Parts: sequence; C-alpha cells; structure tokens
Amino acid sequence: MWSISVQFFGSLFGFALISVFGHDRRRNLVFAVIIAWAIFAGSPRFGVHLAAFTIGAWFFTARSRPATAEGTSATGSRTNRVVVVGVATTVAVYFVSWPDEQDVGPWYSFLASRARFMDSYLRPRAMAHTIAAVAVFWLVVNVPEVGRVLRRRGPRRLGRLSFSIYLVHWPILMSAGAWGFATVASRHESLYLGAAVGSGTTLALTLGVAESFARQVDQPSAGLAQRLADAWSTPRSPSRLPAQRSRSVT
Repeated sequence: MWSISVQFFGSLFGFALISVFGHDRRRNLVFAVIIAWAIFAGSPRFGVHLAAFTIGAWFFTARSRPATAEGTSATGSRTNRVVVVGVATTVAVYFVSWPDEQDVGPWYSFLASRARFMDSYLRPRAMAHTIAAVAVFWLVVNVPEVGRVLRRRGPRRLGRLSFSIYLVHWPILMSAGAWGFATVASRHESLYLGAAVGSGTTLALTLGVAESFARQVDQPSAGLAQRLADAWSTPRSPSRLPAQRSRSVT
C-alpha cells in the first residue's frame, strides 16, 4: 500500500509537467534538470520514483525520430533496429537480474566511491529496476518490432490482466507459493525444486485469480470510472435558459 501515494502524486506531477512544458522548446532541459535533481537531491525514499515519473512524461512529450534517414535502405534500417533491440534487451536483462540490494557490482562501486549519495538510498536493485523499466519502455515506443510482438494475442491478454496480477500476486506468493516451496524443499531437501514448485504454483494461481478479479472488479470499476468521466466532461444542456428567460419576460 505504500506505493499508492507515490503513484497518485507522481501521476499528478507527470500531468502537470506535460501540461506546462509539453510544447515548450526548452522541455528537454527542464526535464533533464528535474530528473537530475530527483536523483541527486530529492527525497531519499522517493527520489528515484520521481525521476521515473518524469522520464515517463518526457517520453510522452518527445516526438519519435524517423526510423530511417534519407538514403538509408530498408534493410539497413531493419538491421539497425535489430541491433538496438538486442543491445537494449541485453542491458535490461542484465540490470533487472541483479540478485540483491546488498550485492554490488563494479559499476556501482565506481559510482559509490565518487558520490556519497549512492550509499544513502540509490541501492543497486532500485537503480537496476528503474534503468530496466526505462529501457523496456523506450523499446516499446521506438522500435516497431517490439510493438508488433506486444500486439499479439498472448501479450495483449497479459496486458489486460497486468493490473489484476499486480494486485493479487503478493498474497498468493506469500501463502500458496510459500507453502509449496516449504513443503517440497523440506521433503526433498532441494531448494531449487522447492523454488520451482513454489513459483509454478504462484504463477498458475495468480493467472487464474487475476482473470476472475479482472472480470469481477477491474473491468466494472474501469467502466464506472469511464461513465463518471463522460458525465463530468459532457457540457450541461442550455435548454432551460430560454424557458427561464421567457418566464421572466412574461
């Protein structure tokens, strides 16, 4: 529940940035300054999250560059995009697979030895997840091949269930998943086998519960929110005004 306040105020902050600086010529400088401030001088707990929201707003306002320059063949542009996908995906997988907050690597040790703020709150896992999320989001926005993959049936279904999965996975992981892991690991004396069973149990139950949750809770609440938004945005009918004037005149 701690992240709700971050999501709420971060969303409002993102909307404010877009509305104020979305069409400003200096928006790149403004966004860069805000991101640098959030990372280096922002809140010890929420600085990285504020930077991530700012990056998302920046991506929204930025115009995608043309996929090919003049004189570049289609084959060359396709090769370049494949290279970008491969490199960015490798970087994303590397950062997101960082094992634990307490483990540090050469890049983190190098920065921590030169910037004291690194030891205060920029832990490896937080930075790794943020960098990976930015890299994946950039790929989705800028590389057509990634978009085509995500438009397939399977990814689209997971996309529709993503919020429900986010809400229900943790209690399932901490109950059925933990029970499956503990039971199998103690019986067979194998942590790897227990982890496999626990992960499989959690995944299967999460998908099933998320499907039901999406139908019973998520979709109806989204429909209600849309109806409220439509009612709020629909202008009031001025049909009563002439009648009132006619009464006053008579």
